[in-house]
Parts: sequence; C-alpha cells; structure tokens
Amino acid sequence: MTQLTSNQTQPSKPEGDATRTSKEQQILENTKTHFEGWNKTDADLMKTVTIEKITRYANGKLASSDQEGLAATMNFFKTALPDFTLTPGDIIING
Repeated sequence: MTQLTSNQTQPSKPEGDATRTSKEQQILENTKTHFEGWNKTDADLMKTVTIEKITRYANGKLASSDQEGLAATMNFFKTALPDFTLTPGDIIING
C-alpha cells in the first residue's frame, strides 16, 4: 500500500529527484492535478485523477463516498470561501 502525506518538513525524495520511480512521479503529478482542480473549482479535472468511488474523511467521519460527493464538498468550500486554495507542501511517498 502506498502512503501519501503532504505538508511534511523532510521530503524523502525532492521533486525532480532522479531516483523517483515512475509510480512516485505519477502520484506527485496526480496530487498536483487534484489540487489544481480544487483551486479552479473544476470537478471534471479532479475526476481525471480520482476513482468513481473515492472516499473522503474529515475529522474521522465520512464526508463523501464518490466523485460527485467530492465535487459537492469542493463547491461548498469554494462558495463559502471563494479564495480558498490548496497548496501542496512536501510530498512523501512511502511504500
């Protein structure tokens, strides 16, 4: 299983590191695309890097269980906080 953690202080492999595997690079690119979808309020872009039955938890509780629910959550945030953006920090991939 691959674990993805953002906003850590010590990246295991810096972006552009020649030792990054193709799977690690794909995870990094997909994460950036996912964040870009949130920032542009573009559910179709987010769907390109998520599975249909994606689950999202907030504070230990199920917040959404599919792409439509994820889009609804994004729209809620962007309606309440129009300037809300996601910024990737260091991304550590273990596995």
